Amino acid sequence: MSDVPHEYVGPSGIYTFSFPFQATVATQGKFALGKPKPEKQKGKGVPNIEMSDIVRDNMVKLIDEWRTAIDGEGERVHLRLKQIKFDSEECLREMANKVKTLMNEIYGIVRKRYNNEQSSIEKLCDVIANAIENEIAIQAELLIDRDQFYVQPEVLFFPDESPLLPQPVKEWKKESVFTIEQLRNVYRILLDLAPSGNIPERMFTFLLQDMLVQETEDGREPLVPILWRQLTTSELEKLMFDLFSKSECINWRDFIIYNLMIKMPSSEQLLQLKRDFRKKDKNITENIPLMEFRKFTFWFEESFFKNNESDMERLAAMKKLICEMYKIDANHVNYSAMLLDFCKDHNGVVGFAKLLGLILGRPVCWDSTIGKKYVQYQLHNRKSHNISVIARDMEIKKNTLIAKEMLTNIADETVHLCDSVVIVEVPKTPESSEILSIAEGSCGDQCICDERCFCGVHNEDEFSNVPIDFETSFDPTLVYFLELETILAAEASVLHWHTQVQNIDGKSFRQIAEEIFNECKNPHFNSAVLAHEFLNHYKFSQLLANTTRFTDKIPSNLVQHLIKFRKY
Repeated sequence: MSDVPHEYVGPSGIYTFSFPFQATVATQGKFALGKPKPEKQKGKGVPNIEMSDIVRDNMVKLIDEWRTAIDGEGERVHLRLKQIKFDSEECLREMANKVKTLMNEIYGIVRKRYNNEQSSIEKLCDVIANAIENEIAIQAELLIDRDQFYVQPEVLFFPDESPLLPQPVKEWKKESVFTIEQLRNVYRILLDLAPSGNIPERMFTFLLQDMLVQETEDGREPLVPILWRQLTTSELEKLMFDLFSKSECINWRDFIIYNLMIKMPSSEQLLQLKRDFRKKDKNITENIPLMEFRKFTFWFEESFFKNNESDMERLAAMKKLICEMYKIDANHVNYSAMLLDFCKDHNGVVGFAKLLGLILGRPVCWDSTIGKKYVQYQLHNRKSHNISVIARDMEIKKNTLIAKEMLTNIADETVHLCDSVVIVEVPKTPESSEILSIAEGSCGDQCICDERCFCGVHNEDEFSNVPIDFETSFDPTLVYFLELETILAAEASVLHWHTQVQNIDGKSFRQIAEEIFNECKNPHFNSAVLAHEFLNHYKFSQLLANTTRFTDKIPSNLVQHLIKFRKY
């Protein structure tokens, strides 16, 4: 057995070592070390191990072999680490080279595209400059496709009779009417200035003056129509008074609604639209998704001609503007706020009645003629009922007297026929008491006639055929009576500022409304307040004169009138 370790290269390329003595130990290991002596030792000492002769003879060699094995294993680990380091450096070097190559390729592509785009721009500038210098139209054969610019050099000019290119559809324009694009620009300015919608009238007037005198930039539309720019300062003041009356604080959304130039909805149209919105508002949050809002058909769409492209373009832009005006966030629209702002009419009383109807869910009677007919019908019906009750009571009394006389005569005849009979009073029973009470008592208003009652049916036949001229003179679906809470809720929902401000008399809008309500209490209807009497009360008309929130205005007509009758 050789004592020198043998070195060889393994399959992984790493040097390994083999020692012949290991085989010897493997085969003769069981004889190498001796077993502990079977002798029992006293105490807790460690038992002695007796070495065999082979181990004792090869002790030095074993130590050298162990030391050589340790050194060989260390060299093997060192070589393995060097190989791992070399492989890692090689991988990193290869990756860095690939990244550099890729960056060079990207730079080449970007540089090539940049050069192509720069060349295309130079060609395009040359063609446009040539067209401008020679006053010729640019050919239709020009094509700009990303970084490529193509020109067919054989076609440089248009033929003499070239077909006209279709012009983009735009909404119609009038010199005194705002376009929807102009209203959108005004809306954005006012939204930044007063997001709540309320703005002092003086501030709004000054802002409008700035819009009238603002110079128009090239390629941009002016903020106001042409005819508006001709208004003087005094004429603008008069226009603001016509639009907003004596209000010190106005809602700038009303200005945009006035200039939409659309017909205001009726009370029935508002209620129907509210019902349609509620179908999409399952949680009754008064908000619906923006996409659902755009799908609704509004009352003003029927006034636009579908065959007129300009009309349809204005309609689409108008619906988009209304969506923007009443958005609460990027995806939801407050439909209740929109419906409240469109409660307007040429008569402010009718506009307020629309608001009340929107709150109550039914149209409110504001017409005095219809309201008076309703009152006459109720009074006539009550009078007829009272007459029928009186006649019925009189007939009951008459029949009772006749019955008593008949009973008296029968009793007298019975006494004469039975002279020897002793008459004893019959004790009262529940049945006899009931019959007596029915015969002697009055039926009253709640009488239910039967065989035991002497009311008869003649009275019913007599009064059931009385003609009533007021049965079809009023609409039974209208609301004819108002509650104070409903009126105050309507004022608070729209007239935020007016309900708190004191007027000249030292009373607020709310206090005056309460006084009018108390004055309108009708004693014929248990002190209830009739809607038409409250809405047409002269004090309420004076109260509504302080605001135009419920009045529909046509600014274009006002501007034309001011310029036409201008005093020089």
